[in-house]
Amino acid sequence: MPSASHNPQVHSPLNFPERSVPWFWLLVLAALYFTVRVPLLNHPLACDEAWILNAIKLIVDVNDTSFSDQLRRHPPIYLGLGLALFSLKQDFALRMQVLSLIINTGAFLLFILLVANVFHRRIAIYTGIAYSLLPGPVFFSTWIKRDSLVILFCVAALWAFFHRKYLLTGLFLALGFLSKETAVFYAAGIFLMVPSLHSGRSKARIMAKIFLPIILISCWWYFFFAIGAKGYVSFFKGTSVEAEMFFKSWWYYFALLKNDLSLMGLILLCVGLLALLPAKKSLSRKTDIWKLLKKKRLLPLYMLFPAYLILTISRGKPVWMTIVLFPFLALLVGLGWHFMVKFLTNLTAKVTNKSILTNTIISIIPLVFILGAPLTQFNYMQHLSGISPNTVRTIIRSNRIVEAINQSAADNENLLMMPMIIRPAQGTAPDPIIYWNLKPSLNIYRVKTLNLDYNAVKDIIIQKQIHRLVIFPVAGSNQETITNKIIMETNPEGLNVPGMTLLLRVDQYWKN
Repeated sequence: MPSASHNPQVHSPLNFPERSVPWFWLLVLAALYFTVRVPLLNHPLACDEAWILNAIKLIVDVNDTSFSDQLRRHPPIYLGLGLALFSLKQDFALRMQVLSLIINTGAFLLFILLVANVFHRRIAIYTGIAYSLLPGPVFFSTWIKRDSLVILFCVAALWAFFHRKYLLTGLFLALGFLSKETAVFYAAGIFLMVPSLHSGRSKARIMAKIFLPIILISCWWYFFFAIGAKGYVSFFKGTSVEAEMFFKSWWYYFALLKNDLSLMGLILLCVGLLALLPAKKSLSRKTDIWKLLKKKRLLPLYMLFPAYLILTISRGKPVWMTIVLFPFLALLVGLGWHFMVKFLTNLTAKVTNKSILTNTIISIIPLVFILGAPLTQFNYMQHLSGISPNTVRTIIRSNRIVEAINQSAADNENLLMMPMIIRPAQGTAPDPIIYWNLKPSLNIYRVKTLNLDYNAVKDIIIQKQIHRLVIFPVAGSNQETITNKIIMETNPEGLNVPGMTLLLRVDQYWKN
């Protein structure tokens, strides 16, 4: 009697390559994805994360406008979700990290279903394992950033696109654009796929159904509330002050792949790219390149090519710009592993004679091992140091400053912060890590200009009855001059924090 795996009338839940994923596999993949990331919760905050936290706090506490520009830096949906979780109690940062992890997990499962539908179930499982264990997706999945929402909405847009629900595609893309501007990578990929996967007069109608909702639903933000399209253009061209912190060579994001994927993941990605090439028997002298492009299996190329082209040309290159592309990098890794498994299976008759379930387990265990083994040595700060050493230096320096302030300043004291000229690209902008972690009982005053002299600072200290001054006496700066005069005149108590930072007690100016 033939087994179920060889009987076409019997439909096993593991009957590859059916284009669905059983709940069992979804639960296994979700558990793997979630378990690997839980240890990264409560990680040290980077500036981008602290900016978001301070912006949400500003919505509740309108008295402090230090971070008002952050309300308009990126679209609003993520801040709205964060506002629902906000509380002046402790652990709000942890709750936001959990929110990001939950959104990322939902996007992950939706992407697995999409891959199963476009390719087939086994590739979806391989992709899920890769997505769960690759270091880049692991590292950023708990970050307090908007990218998780972009992935969720834009993967949903791709699902609608492949199900020919084009108005729904436009709606989800619009929500992606109201999450963050990087939704443009998905919009560009879909824009390329419409003429490639469709023919005839329907192209213009499909384009209208997809892109008109984007304009109607999301463009109001970019026209009326965003800091301005000029900011995005100047960052892209490298002419903005902020872009100066992120000048990188054209090949930066390609070199970053080794950090995001690990060496083995990068090798499998290259194999996955080869697997997308047409079979030799399908090639001929009369092969129509256009016909080759009309393949759903080229989905990762449609999504990655325009994105990496834009990122390569851009002068400003933050390390986190490729977060929304991680699903398609994982898909290429999954395709690479599938190609290798097929190749080895064809060479080994013993494997082909085993059941589908056994073959699946045999092929999954080595993939989990080679991608998961490096994670046993994974260290959050060490990985961050490898991809963005300046971010690590900023985190360490800011936490040292805030720790010194919190330990020495008493409740209800007035604190004056001078501009952080130790970070010249930031100008007079406040340090979000310091502001978020300061004791809430402190009253913070901030100098918002670089040109104040000693007498002006002294007047502020007296008028506002400042107890402590945080100043950065960089050699040759006016803050060095101010520091020297304060020390000569009052010989104040203070702390010398590593990194050109002084915390001085200056209440003697107005107490006497």
